[in-house]
Amino acid sequence: MLIDANLLVYAVDDTSPHHEGSARWLESVLNGERRVALPWQSIGAYVRIITHPRIMTAPLDPARAWSRVDAWLEAEPTWIPPASHRTAAILGRLVADLATSEAERLRCVRARQAAQAPGRCELVGVESAREQAL
Repeated sequence: MLIDANLLVYAVDDTSPHHEGSARWLESVLNGERRVALPWQSIGAYVRIITHPRIMTAPLDPARAWSRVDAWLEAEPTWIPPASHRTAAILGRLVADLATSEAERLRCVRARQAAQAPGRCELVGVESAREQAL
C-alpha cells in the first residue's frame, strides 16, 4: 500500500476531524505485517504542509515534523518506493488525463449554465490511467 501525504497530515494534526481515525489506522499499518510504501513525494508534502503557518493552525517545527518521519521510516513494514524510467511516463499520462477531464468538466459546466438546467457531468480518463499505472 502507498501512503498519501494527506493521511500523514491527518494522523499528526490533532485539530483535524480525520485525526483519530487516521492516527489509529496509520499506527495499525505501521505495526502490521503488510508492506507500507512512503514515497518521498508524500514525505516532502507532509513536511511542507505540517510546518506551514498559513496552512496549519498549529504548525509543527521542522525538527518535530521530521522526527515523525524518522519514526515512520523505522517501522518494520515501511519502504520507500524508487522512481524508475517509467515514473515520468506514468505521471505524464495521469496529468494528461487530468487535463482532459478538467477540460471536459468545464465544457459540461458551461453547457449546463447556458441551458440553465441542472445536470451531472461524468469525468472519465483519470481512473483508466491509474489502472494502467498499476
